[in-house]
Amino acid sequence: MNKISMATLNTLLARMKDRRVDIVFFVMSQALLEKLVGDSIQNYHPEQLFHGCHLYRDVVQAFGRNVITGGEPHIVSGLDASLATRIIEPFDNPENSP
Repeated sequence: MNKISMATLNTLLARMKDRRVDIVFFVMSQALLEKLVGDSIQNYHPEQLFHGCHLYRDVVQAFGRNVITGGEPHIVSGLDASLATRIIEPFDNPENSP
């Protein structure tokens, strides 16, 4: 998985079944958020949490959930689309489903 999309996030949420409502935010790099939002006309105003990390509220492309992004290399280490693959793929096996 080399890109993120609403379909990617929806697949992740679908794997969570009834617990999907418990997911209230996503954490991703700023670059992934930019790919997710794309050319959307929605104008997001981030709140700075601390240096390099921002909170975006009610992101339509994240199904209305909040998104926390990080831009510093030590913060975003491992926060890429392959992380979603590592989360989603284990649930492809019914024995691993929550």
